[in-house]
Amino acid sequence: MDQAKRPKRPMTEEERAALAKKLDDDLEHFIEEMAAKKASEKVEKKPFDFDEWCKDIDQHPAFMTDLETGLKGNYADTIEALQALKYDEDDAEDKQLNAERHRKDGNKHFELKKYRWATDCYTEGIALNSIASYLLLDLFHLSYFAAIPAPSGLKQKCLDRKLNSVLHGNRAAAQKRIGNLRSAIKDCAMARKFDPTNLKAALRGAECLLELGYANQCIEWIESSKKTFAFAKETEEEGRHWFAFH
Repeated sequence: MDQAKRPKRPMTEEERAALAKKLDDDLEHFIEEMAAKKASEKVEKKPFDFDEWCKDIDQHPAFMTDLETGLKGNYADTIEALQALKYDEDDAEDKQLNAERHRKDGNKHFELKKYRWATDCYTEGIALNSIASYLLLDLFHLSYFAAIPAPSGLKQKCLDRKLNSVLHGNRAAAQKRIGNLRSAIKDCAMARKFDPTNLKAALRGAECLLELGYANQCIEWIESSKKTFAFAKETEEEGRHWFAFH
């Protein structure tokens, strides 16, 4: 059998842990490079540009639409590692179901005003439903807030973008009730990245920015949210037309 077509074997726990650490280290280095570049810029501060943000963040393999084989460069090893995760999803459906259970449990705690317990439940759900939700670090936050410290390990590949968006949006709501406004904003950015039509997350992010006194950033956030929402709805409508005639 041709080696390229040979089925990949499932990773062992040791291999999974080693791969998680490698991806962690690589992403942390990537974020440090972006932060250093931002700090070294001596030009007049410009308004937040969503298109430019997409170009910058898409340079990392974690955000690539297609993980192309045979690529060379700084992230060739990272691409290979991410591809390896594709063959380790036997329990993917169970993880997604468990993530949904954590969402429901979190909602119950939220209704009882046990916001820290709710936050913990949403965090567990995110870990189950995403390879690394913290990867969706918005460059907007690199401009105004401290970078997110990298967690101890990467989790399961993203299974359901809508569910991930809801989990991050719900955790943002709980964080806001606790008073962790910066953490809430980061979750709102991730919720919007997973689902640009998540208006609750967009509005909550704007509220948090206003409460922190970032009026200009709030306006930029609203404008970029309107742009991503319009693009998502247009793409969704085009998809409906395509399926209607094919």
